[in-house]
Amino acid sequence: MSQDIYKEETEYLEYVEKCIAKELETAIEMLDKLRKQKITYDDAKRGEHFTKEALMDLYASRIRRLKQIINSPYFGRMDFTPKDTRISQKLYVGKTTVSNPDNQLAVIDWRSPISSMYYDSLVGNAKYIAPEGIIEGFISLKRQIIIEDAIIKSVLDTDLITDDEILQNYLDVHADNKMKDIVASIQKEQNDIIRRPINENVIVQGVAGSGKTSVALHRIAFLIYLLNNSGNKKMVNSDQFLIIGPNNYFLDYISGVLPDLDVEMVNQTTIPALLADLVNEKFTVQESTEELKEFYSNGRISYESAIKNSPQFKEALDRYMQDIIEYYKNTNIVYYGKVLFSKEEIAELLKNLTGSYRAKINFIQKRLVKKIKDDYDKYYDLLTEDLYREARSLPKNSERRRLLYDETTLLGKEVKTGLTKVIKKHFELINKKLLLLYAGFINSIDRYMNIENVEEFKKFTTKRLSKKILSRDDIAPILYLKSQLDDVKDYNGIIHVIVDEAQDLGLLEFKILKKLIPNATFSIFGDLNQAIFSYRSVKDWKSVKDVVFEGNANIVMMDQSYRTTDEIMSEANKISEILTGTYSKDIIRHGKPVQYISCDGDSEVLFIAEKVKEYRKSGYKSIAIICKAEEEAMSINKKLLYYGIDARNITPNDREYHGGLCTITCSLAKGLEFDASILANVDSNMYNPSRDIDMKLLYVGMTRALHETTIISTGELPSVLKKRGESLVRKK
Repeated sequence: MSQDIYKEETEYLEYVEKCIAKELETAIEMLDKLRKQKITYDDAKRGEHFTKEALMDLYASRIRRLKQIINSPYFGRMDFTPKDTRISQKLYVGKTTVSNPDNQLAVIDWRSPISSMYYDSLVGNAKYIAPEGIIEGFISLKRQIIIEDAIIKSVLDTDLITDDEILQNYLDVHADNKMKDIVASIQKEQNDIIRRPINENVIVQGVAGSGKTSVALHRIAFLIYLLNNSGNKKMVNSDQFLIIGPNNYFLDYISGVLPDLDVEMVNQTTIPALLADLVNEKFTVQESTEELKEFYSNGRISYESAIKNSPQFKEALDRYMQDIIEYYKNTNIVYYGKVLFSKEEIAELLKNLTGSYRAKINFIQKRLVKKIKDDYDKYYDLLTEDLYREARSLPKNSERRRLLYDETTLLGKEVKTGLTKVIKKHFELINKKLLLLYAGFINSIDRYMNIENVEEFKKFTTKRLSKKILSRDDIAPILYLKSQLDDVKDYNGIIHVIVDEAQDLGLLEFKILKKLIPNATFSIFGDLNQAIFSYRSVKDWKSVKDVVFEGNANIVMMDQSYRTTDEIMSEANKISEILTGTYSKDIIRHGKPVQYISCDGDSEVLFIAEKVKEYRKSGYKSIAIICKAEEEAMSINKKLLYYGIDARNITPNDREYHGGLCTITCSLAKGLEFDASILANVDSNMYNPSRDIDMKLLYVGMTRALHETTIISTGELPSVLKKRGESLVRKK
């Protein structure tokens, strides 16, 4: 950069720093003043304490935000001349607005409408959509400014270098224990998804490394900003958004992004955790590694999964529930041989009620109990007339006579309660715990659908249920039962849902989410090439659009990878081409070729240890040794200790991501990224090219590294990797 440019930008940085310092000083003074402010009794009656708390939160949040950006207050500049004014504006784009003492903007927020041009437009004619309409004009300068520790490190103009070269500065970094924001390097295709309106359901199919998760998180930050700066009277809070991720480990990995984007307290959960929140019963859900282990050992899980994810299974559930209701419509409530309420009365009550099944039954129970209490004499006489008749026919000193009169006394007490226990017992089936109702459905499944080897199917599922263990395929049906039985309002306040790694969800799971969160729109992010549970997950996004959203959704493609080097992605593309016929576009960033090492099983860990040491010398902060099976990862982890290498072994029980060196399975590595990766035991027996799941696991493993990947084979390489790549194979 020239001295003139450096001088100009340094002077502006100093000006912005002064603006931040002044705003910080004012905010701190106001916060202190509010803390010292005393609220009188009359003030409290008027709700002044709520106003005070809200203002204190506002100032405290602003202080935190200003301190976050003080060392790097912006990352870009564009000079824009609106068509109607012809006055050029120097616009500096950062993570949040910064104002000078005269309340003029020194830095504009990346989420503001005008900032969209920084991501979407080249130098020349440009436009953006403002609240008042489309604003047209001319961009005379676009500049990337890298600031670290309050010092300008780099200034690059787009009329001198390509966008790819600008992006290079952000891609050539090291991964650590948390995902980072990408506000300074958002690409046009990413920006398009981030800024889509909240009333639109979006389904994003993105290749590995295309930034799906980053886009998802930035979309939340953008929507909150947009809704709170659109003149709406009611402010939107971050807790009105929900992120659904694959596991707690992944959620911890992404946890650092939202606070850095000025978003706090977004709800985060997984599908199993959603079930635990809504169903207050004791159970455990089979871990993904156990599920894959069962799949490879006997294939039984895929047999069960095919049944439970079929449309017929959901229809069978509906008929099962309807049969329970029909039972009540066709059964008298009888006590002591007397009909308390006829089936016709019950059917009439059910016909006139709306809502969930249990809500209807609970209303009817209360109605019947009240009716008995209100008409005590009628029901007491009805239940005791035979007892009195018999008692009067017996001698006065008869023990039987005494017992009969005692019984009438007890009945009198029961009738005073409205025969609550009797009514409750009549309706006990529908009020059973969900797992018991579901087990009842499984045991009677042959009444509702034709299943080949039905007894075997019942045996597999009921054996697991008897131990209170659920497969992932049991979650959606149980949640569906819950939604039919009860009025679930837990998520009525959620306005938008992000589903990440969505390729692992089945259609029924998507439908249940839509039913349980009725007031929300959805942004769904996934990659069908990484659908490692393909026996239970969606086969295409069109079915989600049509079946779940009734056509009211847009499918968007992200086919550019930004994570890996071109050398790594070109090898991974060999797999994606045979899986879905798709591949990532050419990557702008280059690195070392993927290294293939062929060795015998005894020396595999030795080569892994050597490669770990080599990677560490290269300055890589996060290194993953990726295995297909959990047992293999544990074995390598223990053997590495012989070479003085201590690695963390990641299991499904881990809830926090710490970075560094780890051994991990392909299934758990999905969604994560590392500086470098080593794929262990990659041979045609372990990763069978004819087996869809094997290829998807291999694809996941091969697309985790930012900079370098080494593939170690103890046998013959899978044929898919030998295509166009045999010259890369290096034997030792």
